[in-house]
Amino acid sequence: MNARRVGILAVLAVVAVAAAWWLTSERRTAPVAGVGEPLLPGLGERLERLKEFRLTGGSGAAVTLRREDGGFRVLERHGFPADVGKLRQYLLRLADARRLEPKTANPERHAELGVEDPAKEGAASTLLTLVFEDGDLAVVVGRYNGQGSGTFLRLPGDDQSWLVAGDLTLEREPTRWLARELIDLPSGKVRRLELRRADGETIVAAKKSEQDANFTVENLPAGARAERRVGADRAGRAALGAADRRRAPRRGAAGAGGRARPELRDLRRPPLRHAAVEARRRPAFPQPRGGAAAGRRGLRARRRER
Repeated sequence: MNARRVGILAVLAVVAVAAAWWLTSERRTAPVAGVGEPLLPGLGERLERLKEFRLTGGSGAAVTLRREDGGFRVLERHGFPADVGKLRQYLLRLADARRLEPKTANPERHAELGVEDPAKEGAASTLLTLVFEDGDLAVVVGRYNGQGSGTFLRLPGDDQSWLVAGDLTLEREPTRWLARELIDLPSGKVRRLELRRADGETIVAAKKSEQDANFTVENLPAGARAERRVGADRAGRAALGAADRRRAPRRGAAGAGGRARPELRDLRRPPLRHAAVEARRRPAFPQPRGGAAAGRRGLRARRRER
C-alpha cells in the first residue's frame, strides 16, 4: 500500500469520525417534540365537571363510575357507591402526568408495551374514557415500566406511544372500585350484630353486658368448634366482609342477589330498612324481671343446665 492510499484512508476516517460526532451531538441537543408536556393538557381544570369514568378492555371486563347523588357509583355493581378517594387520587395523577420519552410508533409492537388496540380479544391494554358535558377524553393505558418509572400510554388514533411519569395502571375489576367503609359506628355503641345470608342462615353476635369488650356468638351450632369471643372490630369487619358485592342487589330490591347487607337499627327511632347492627339506648341492657338478684339466679340456673 503506497503513501497516497494511506493518506486517502486517513482522510476518510477523519471525515467518518466527524460525521458521527456531529450526528450524535445533534441528537443530544435537538429537543424531541412533546417531551415534558402534559399528556392531557387542561384536564385538571375539568375534573370537577367529570360525569363518568369508564374502563374497557379486550378481556371483556368493564368498569363504569357515574356521578350520581353527589358522588360516584359503580354501575356494574348495581349502583353501589364508589371509592371516591381512590378515584380522585388517580385523576390527579393523570392530570399531572407528563411525557417522559417517546416509544414505538409501530402498531405491531404496541403489545410489547401493553398499548395495543383495546378492542382486540385478549388485549392487555385498557381504554380509559372520561366523559364531560363538553366532550370526552380518552387514553389507552398500558403496562408499568418495570425497568424504571412511569407507565406506557397512547392516545387513541395515534400510533405514537409514550412513557409517561407516574403509575397510571388501572384495575378492571369493578369490586376494586367499591367504597369499603359502609358504617362508621363506634364499637362501644354496638350491642348486637346480625349477619343474614341469602340462604336464610343468620349469625348473631352480641354482648352479654355493657362492660363486655367482645361479642359472643349466640347461635353457634351444637358441637361446632369456633372462636366464641369475637373482638368488636373484627365483628364489624366480618359484617362488611360478608356482603357479596359481586351479587349486590339493585337499590330498592331488598334481599336479592344473595348479598348480606349490614343494617343499622337505632332503637330510639323507627328501624331503618337496611338495619343489622343494633345500637344501644339507655338502658342498653335492661335487667330481667325481678331485678338484679333474679337475673343472677337465672344465670346460675342456666350454667347448671349446661
